[in-house]
Amino acid sequence: MSLIVGSARIDENGNLKNGKAGDQTSGEVSTQAYYMHKKGWYVMRAKSVAHANALATAMKQACDNNKIGYDQNERNGVITQLNKYGSLSKIVTNTECDCSSLVRACIIQATMVDVGNITTASLATTLEKSGLFYPKENVTGEIMLYNGDILVTKTKGHTVIVVSGRARNRATTSNTSKPKSYLSKGDKGNDVKTMQTMLIAVGYSCGSYGADGDFGSDSDKALRKFQGDYGLTVDGKYGPKSKAKLESVYNQKKSSKSLGTYEVTAKSGLYVREGAGTNYNIVPKSKLTKNAQEHAKANGALKYGTHVTVKEWKNGFARIPSGWVCGDYLRKI
Repeated sequence: MSLIVGSARIDENGNLKNGKAGDQTSGEVSTQAYYMHKKGWYVMRAKSVAHANALATAMKQACDNNKIGYDQNERNGVITQLNKYGSLSKIVTNTECDCSSLVRACIIQATMVDVGNITTASLATTLEKSGLFYPKENVTGEIMLYNGDILVTKTKGHTVIVVSGRARNRATTSNTSKPKSYLSKGDKGNDVKTMQTMLIAVGYSCGSYGADGDFGSDSDKALRKFQGDYGLTVDGKYGPKSKAKLESVYNQKKSSKSLGTYEVTAKSGLYVREGAGTNYNIVPKSKLTKNAQEHAKANGALKYGTHVTVKEWKNGFARIPSGWVCGDYLRKI
């Protein structure tokens, strides 16, 4: 199967600005066969296979939704609507984007992390700094591309996401490199953040920065302490055995969580949803309780350190007065 990429391309008049909201031609935001851009491509590859697959899905949803059109003047409309509806497939209001703001929206949907306002000139640097992606690689005949790979031109120009053609089944950085089978000091990204979240939840501090996705000295000490306490090899390597044991201990503790006051530990903010799961819509800021609004960002996400009252637990989500939040990013106080 040939590679297919998706992107925001051009408005209905063949222009970059001042078009009508929404996709008027079914081609403003659409898929096409992979091609080598005249400016050349860099590839930004998600470290998490789950994130890569979710990126491909998000872009495909955007390309299939004719409510999303192209206009650089209104490029952040898609971010506003995504925050409102919770999924690119669920947007029902005509809105606009450009190529980089659509990639940003796909990242938000796939990872629950907003990397901020990006352009094709800043995209590669910003994504690498986020810790969610491997360093950029030059796309040549030696590089094999996979679903979810983000391609951006080497100079200001265009960006696309590979949506189909070659599935990601493991954490691959290129077709010639073999990734580690474990995490260790110096690694960064969402997988590190997940490990840190579980360590903290079961009583092992990862330092003052908490679950920040950066495997530093404090996280190394926490992991080694955990390994020693549970009879594992104390090597600071978060491999299959350490992962299985930590998940087991974490899930056991998670199933018996108590009610009461908790603190938000998500550095980038924690979205409130209408139900207990990521498939439910995000609650907009205007519909949060008055107290929650005072501690929420413009997109409705509760700020780091916000105190919330948990009234019920369900499927790993906690019910608070404004809705449901993911329990992975709460710490009992």
